[in-house]
Amino acid sequence: MEKANDEDADYVCSLDEDTINRIKVELNENPSDRLASVKAFRKWILEQSSWLKSPTGTKFLLAFLRISKFSQLVARERLVNFLASFNDSVSYLNGYDPGDPKFLQILRDSRVFTPLPQRDSDDRTIILGNYDNFDPTGASYDYPDFQRSVLAICHSLVFCDEQFQAHGVNFLMDYKSVTMKHVRFGGSENMRNRAQHFQKALPVSIKQFHHYNTGPIFNILLHILKPALPEKMRIRVFMHGSSMVSVYRSIDMSLLPREYLPDDYEGKCAGTLEEITEENIQKLILEPSRRAFIKDLWSGKYHADLSMKPDTTQKTRNDGVYGSFRKIET
Repeated sequence: MEKANDEDADYVCSLDEDTINRIKVELNENPSDRLASVKAFRKWILEQSSWLKSPTGTKFLLAFLRISKFSQLVARERLVNFLASFNDSVSYLNGYDPGDPKFLQILRDSRVFTPLPQRDSDDRTIILGNYDNFDPTGASYDYPDFQRSVLAICHSLVFCDEQFQAHGVNFLMDYKSVTMKHVRFGGSENMRNRAQHFQKALPVSIKQFHHYNTGPIFNILLHILKPALPEKMRIRVFMHGSSMVSVYRSIDMSLLPREYLPDDYEGKCAGTLEEITEENIQKLILEPSRRAFIKDLWSGKYHADLSMKPDTTQKTRNDGVYGSFRKIET
């Protein structure tokens, strides 16, 4: 465990002045109190050492404080949910290197979870879900390795990017190539567990879901996922059918990959999916400090042992959050 009194010494807030002023209102984040809040959160974590083992770095803790609007109680609950999901992940995440060439090749081949390089007008990150190159047969990669590759990107954004923490994320999901093979690849239970994990454990603020190329398969996915989504998420959903014109009304063309633009478009764009994927690998995974952070997070030393928690009023392991990695290995 890192020493508590040294951890904030090198922290320099990377947020610009406009963002700082904005999150004073939206996230209850006061720059003069920020590190005091982090220290209080860290102190509580260290006091729970009999049952809770957590990273205590400044940016890591800020992710939980920001998603909780700096409520210490809410941040604690979210952290416990997150760490409890590691309890059953000994063979899933623990000991893996996010920079393993196998995982990087999965990202290059699948291009299914792609943060776009430029943020939108609200400074939100846009993540594109595109399944055109995804192999759902299991012949190219299995589900656990695929999830490891995606979580490497996800954990880098959530815990290492303060802009991401401050502004949140919009998803653009393209279902053109999705079939029942994709649903069976992960399984409906794992899909629901992932949705629960995003909602109650991972400290990420999802602002909008944009659904494109929806068809019969989308209705099946919605049936699977809807019970796991709270009402506040359901009202952030935008349906675009098969109309890119509708997508352009919500997401500026200059932010999108070349594959999503008209052939005669001559303006700025994000590049090709292949180019963006390679940029993400270099920036989000292979950048030394981020790679080291994720390796440490996946080292196996962090967990929440709820059976040892002094408060006996605890959730069961089968609620879809604490057990969110249980069935990953099949």
